[in-house]
Parts: sequence; C-alpha cells; structure tokens
Amino acid sequence: MSKPFIFISYSQKDKQFVDQLSGKLNNSGIDTWVDVQQIIPGSMWQDEIKRGIESASLLLIVLSDNYISSSWTSIELAFASKKRIIPIKISEFLSENLPSYVKQLQWIDFTQSFANGFQLLLKSIPKNYISKQPVATKEEKSKGYVFLSFCEEDSNFVTDLRDFLKSQEFAYWDFEEGDRNYHIQFFMELESVINDSVAVLSVISPDWKKSRWSIREFFYSEEIGKPVLLLRAKITKPILAIAGLPYIDFVEEKVKGFERLGRELKKRLN
Repeated sequence: MSKPFIFISYSQKDKQFVDQLSGKLNNSGIDTWVDVQQIIPGSMWQDEIKRGIESASLLLIVLSDNYISSSWTSIELAFASKKRIIPIKISEFLSENLPSYVKQLQWIDFTQSFANGFQLLLKSIPKNYISKQPVATKEEKSKGYVFLSFCEEDSNFVTDLRDFLKSQEFAYWDFEEGDRNYHIQFFMELESVINDSVAVLSVISPDWKKSRWSIREFFYSEEIGKPVLLLRAKITKPILAIAGLPYIDFVEEKVKGFERLGRELKKRLN
C-alpha cells in the first residue's frame, strides 16, 4: 500500500504561503500534493487535479479571500466532498460562500501566528501520514498552464495544437476535453481559470468574432493584463477588436507557426 499524502487546495494567489507550508510539512515527514510540483508538463491541468484529489484521502484547504473568490477551488471542494477535510485560515474572508459541510468544520487559524497554527495542524494530521524521516521537497515540474480559447468550428486546428503542447510538455486547460462543474455559472468558472493561467492562446478564424465566448475571453484577458497569444488558424478578414495586434500565423506555414509558438511559450513557462 502506498504511503498516504495530503492534497493541498489553494488559490494561486496564495502560492507563497503554500510553498512555505508544504516545505514545513515535508520536513515533518508528511507528503503533500501541490499542483505545480505534481503535474507533469504536457498534461491537461484540470484532469490531473481531479486525479490528485481522487488519490488523496485527506484534503487541506487554505482558506482566504482569494480562495473564496475562486470558482475553481469550489470545483476542487466538490470533487473532495467525501474526503476528510482540514481547513486552515490564513486571512479574513466571508464564510457564507463556503459549502455548509466546510463551515461546520473546526478551522485552524494561521492569521496570528504561522508557528502556532502549524503546531495545531500537526496535531490534526493522523499519525499514519507522518514518517520518521523528512520527505524530500519536490521541485516544481510545471510553471502553470495556458488556457485554450477557441470556437468549436476550429476543433481540427485545436487537435493539432493540443498534440503540439503535449509533445513540447506545455500544460494546458481545455474546457472541451475536461470536465465542467455545472453547479457553477460558466462565466465565473472561466474567470477563475483565466485568472490562474500563465497565458491565453486565442485561436483566430472567421468564426472567432461570432463565438459567444471566444471574444469575451479575449477582452477579459486583456482587461486583467493576462498575456494573449493570437493564433491565426484560417484566412480571416480584418477584425476591429484585434486590429494592429501581432499574431502567430498558421495559415501560410503551420510548422513555422508551431515553432514560433514554442519559442513564445518557453519564455513564459520555462
């Protein structure tokens, strides 16, 4: 039987705290599952998160205002509804947005003292999770994921795009391939996924501006300052929304287009 581990559910905005927490737990002989340490580049991000939760028997949730405002953390909680959960509080937040079963749990307070909170956390973790020897701290395998924004009419190109990302070991997030949480409004889920991405790959074609979501995803990404790489997949008439913006051309020479995309992604993910 493999040694049990703790899955840490958190907002990317609280990553600095989670790095410290995970390192301390590892030094105390407790194995942890943190997304950037476990997800192999080239994987589909949301599927690997789900597998990590399914494999864990204990979930540690890092509660903060960032956590509460993220739709994706709500999805993680839904995946883990039948798991044992230990909530820790690292900042003030409005608790009414939490599921009722989380509200009823005893939270461990880290807001006043990390050291005191950590000692209380250690006492809450079952002894079979704790080894006598420290667990080697894992290096980050992935720098994050890119969000794929496209309309279904361009699925053939996106199939090639996915294959390229996998071959070059770039993690990505794709709503067409992955599971959705239908208990959360789609636009809220989109916001969280785009917020936490490293960059957005927006596939441009004649159908792009007709799409209900693609152009909104582009404008939202621009508004929050998220890097957007425009990928010209088909011959397209001028589009006012992206007039004058640079793009990577896949129409004339697809191979060179992917080579250029690879160089651009390496700047952001390596």
